[in-house]
Amino acid sequence: MFNYINKTKYKLLDIPYYYKVNDILTDKPFVMPTKNHLFKFIENFKLNYVRSHLFKIILHGGYNSNSKKTPDVDIVISYNDITYKNYEDIYDCMYFLILTSMKMFHIKIDLYYVDKPCTIWNSSIMDYCITQNMNKLKEHDQNKIINQGEKLKIVISVTLKSKKKSYYRIVNRKKNIFITINNKELVKDDHKPEAVPFSKQTKHVLKGRIYYNDVVLIENNIINHNYFKI
Repeated sequence: MFNYINKTKYKLLDIPYYYKVNDILTDKPFVMPTKNHLFKFIENFKLNYVRSHLFKIILHGGYNSNSKKTPDVDIVISYNDITYKNYEDIYDCMYFLILTSMKMFHIKIDLYYVDKPCTIWNSSIMDYCITQNMNKLKEHDQNKIINQGEKLKIVISVTLKSKKKSYYRIVNRKKNIFITINNKELVKDDHKPEAVPFSKQTKHVLKGRIYYNDVVLIENNIINHNYFKI
């Protein structure tokens, strides 16, 4: 997993609110992202990112099953054809998506790249989450997120300043692997399967989350209009 350090004595900017990822800064609070926001965000990627045809974008996490109450969007990018894999393109694609999400659409995204997305869920576990039958739940192995190949992020630092909460987090260079291409840094995951605790599963499933139903939003420059119902 990616490792960050919380810097509690970091000097924040003297403005009421801002959110910053690496060198990208916005002083406008994020909106609750509707499907219309997300569609325009994906459409902008298709129309304005020069190598959009190389990548597919996959939606996962809570937004897919509970978009009206989920404040951020978890997305993954991967190649339509892995033979075109290029670290600089991966960096540029993720930078474009983070920049436009913050500056143009004011939506918060959690973004990473994987060679081949592969989430392993046992859907029968969801029944026990809904009934909160913890004894039956614990008879199963925990669900795990297993991505095949490399998993990469470009987020080196994250800063938030608001009335309710402030923080500054920076990657731990002693506990992360870095790939540097032309001064562009990619952080590589240590590739350990991420187990989802039973307590977290129960909490989210009771709120309507469908863990095992990821959606491809765009592939080969074709937007999944069926998901957006357009």
